[in-house]
Amino acid sequence: MRNGGTTWKRHAFYILQNPIRAGLVADPYEYPFTGSIGYELAQMLLDICW
Repeated sequence: MRNGGTTWKRHAFYILQNPIRAGLVADPYEYPFTGSIGYELAQMLLDICW
């Protein structure tokens, strides 16, 4: 993540997909432990997608 730019977005997307890959949920919004103190899940997904 030291490279900056969109690299953090790739890492964040990968992390958000972990519960889906593990078969815990079908949608990242369903997983109750996703998010951060300063960033809401909806904003993270918007930033990653755009």
